[in-house]
This record gives sequence, C-alpha cells and structure tokens, in this order.
Amino acid sequence: MGQRVSYLIKAFIVATIAALVLRAFVLEAFRIASPSMSPTLLVGDLVFVEKFAFGVRLPFSTYEVVNFRKPSRGEVVAFTLPDRGLDVFVKRVVAVEGDTVEFRAGRLVLNGVEATYTAKGKAFVEHHAGATMDFPIESKTPDEFRFGPVAFPSGHFFALGDNREHSADSRDWGPVPYRCMRGRVGWIAFSVDPDAGIRPGRTLSGIPTPN
Repeated sequence: MGQRVSYLIKAFIVATIAALVLRAFVLEAFRIASPSMSPTLLVGDLVFVEKFAFGVRLPFSTYEVVNFRKPSRGEVVAFTLPDRGLDVFVKRVVAVEGDTVEFRAGRLVLNGVEATYTAKGKAFVEHHAGATMDFPIESKTPDEFRFGPVAFPSGHFFALGDNREHSADSRDWGPVPYRCMRGRVGWIAFSVDPDAGIRPGRTLSGIPTPN
C-alpha cells in the first residue's frame, strides 16, 4: 500500500511539472470573455495560444531567450500590457514596427493606403491593399473617430479588435511592446454559447488566416 501511494505521489508530481512546462513554453489556454474579436472569436471560445510561435521567453517574465520571428500583420495574438498586470488581451496585429497608422472618418489608413470595406452578411471584410491582407470585422470604427497619423516605433505593434465599436485596443493604449507578447492564437479547442450550450462547429477549429 505504501509503495502504491508513493508511486501515485511521484506520478502526480511528474504530471504537474509536465503541465507547467507545457503551459510555460508550448501552449496556454484562454477563454474569450468579451465580444471584442467577433466574428473571428466569440464569447465562450476556449482558444489555445502557441507560446513558441514567435520565440521562447523565460516563464513569468518578458525576457526573450530566443526570437524566431516578429508577428505579421493580420495574425491574432495574445499579450499583456505594461500597466495592466497579468491581464491577457487577444487582438489582431494590424500594423508592425515602421508602419504608419491613421484613422480618417473611421477608415483605417495603413502606410498611406486607405482600407476598403465589403459587406458580408451582418459583418464586413476589411481589405488592406497595401498590406495584402483581408479579414472579417463585426463593425467598422465609428465615422467620427480620428487617430494619427502615427509612425510605430521599433519593437512595437498596433493591435485592433475585429469588433471595432466594442473593443479597447491600440486606439486607446497606443503601441504594444513586442516584449509583452504571449503568443499566437492558433486554434479554438471548443466553444460554449453562454445561452445555447456547445457550438459543435467551432470545436477544434483553426483561426482563419488573412488572405
């Protein structure tokens, strides 16, 4: 009996260490709690963040041991903010270091090229001709909103929610430091509608990539 208990304790310790290593360096799960990334991500989605997509960081720090690449325009990422503690945000990278961002009458202007919008059901597809990326957004930025132009400094990116009217993002915070990156949102593990239960069509589904 004593040997069995000892074995179970050791197995539990090994499993706990393995889970911590997996969470620190490989995958981390987050539940989407706001509609700021709708229609791409919905309230109740459980997403997995690929911690190794951009590099390897020391756990519980912003120190990057190895850098593989910088995030690209259009990718959905998870990150923290320097003044928000451990709060994790999930948004889309719309501009990277060296880009100039502006909003004119609610339209996003990237490096001097104004985005165009195509209606798709109740949503829109935002076309960025100068950046070769298209992705769906729930709602456009209010027409009266103006921002910039702002040239983004080295080591920073510009993050926006796909639900523009219901998202706090770089329009409010300004540039996000790369050192705050947690990883790339790679796929949806499963999804639960708070009112209707499990959404079977979103189980083990990938995040749509920009065209």
